[in-house]
Amino acid sequence: MIDVIRAGLLTSVQDLGRHGYRHLGVSSGGALDALSLEIGNRIVGNKPDTAGIEVAFGPTVLRFKHATRIAITGVDFGAMLDDKPVYSWWSLPVRAGQELTLRAAKRGMRGYVAIAGGIDVLPMLGSRSIDLGACFGGLGGHALRDGDRLPVGVPQPHKDITFSADEPAFGVKAPAWCKFVLVDEPVRRGRHLPSLAWAVPLRVLRGPEYASCTGAAQRAFWDQEWTITPNSNRMGFRLAGATLERSETDDLLSTLCCPARSRCRRTASPSC
Repeated sequence: MIDVIRAGLLTSVQDLGRHGYRHLGVSSGGALDALSLEIGNRIVGNKPDTAGIEVAFGPTVLRFKHATRIAITGVDFGAMLDDKPVYSWWSLPVRAGQELTLRAAKRGMRGYVAIAGGIDVLPMLGSRSIDLGACFGGLGGHALRDGDRLPVGVPQPHKDITFSADEPAFGVKAPAWCKFVLVDEPVRRGRHLPSLAWAVPLRVLRGPEYASCTGAAQRAFWDQEWTITPNSNRMGFRLAGATLERSETDDLLSTLCCPARSRCRRTASPSC
């Protein structure tokens, strides 16, 4: 078991999500930084889709009831294992009774704690991830709270790879896109919030409703700089910017896009 001494602002159980249910209105959800969770699982000997703990912002304090092995990935939290500093992208042995403290996130938002054996909460629709909007999955359908206890599964070697709690710590190189990793790329600041926001270029594909927007709206879409608002979740980001007017007056239906097909459809097949 893992005792949640301090849960922080938004800490939850996440794996790589539940897939195949979007036609029923169930989002895939899962870890927002799937690569970080997958790497964390790999360096403690788990399968890539094993459930771990996603920490947003922090601060978070976890106490381990039994000796195990953990990995911290994602942003740098200035983490401490008891009174010893530990770092992201490291696989660490943990003794029974030790406490992991993740302080405020530095130059980023989310990090992950992977535990050998994974978080063993009840799967729902093939995933242990919490769906915060629908209030199911995870631990009791809610984000973690102070005093919660998380069950940990029995470590299952993945491809005959296992790391015991007795082996020394080791680390891997962080991906170059991590905010705290220096990369040879000029800093781009946003026009609307130059002191706070990073301007990130995104590749965008035209959807089926693009043609229904006016020419001015189409130009504004490509030329405007958009801001992600707090009214966003794992289903999608809500953007603030110019109002995009449409030349048609009918209501827009939700559209699901299946990457396995060459075109978008208004209803998704079970294979999506």
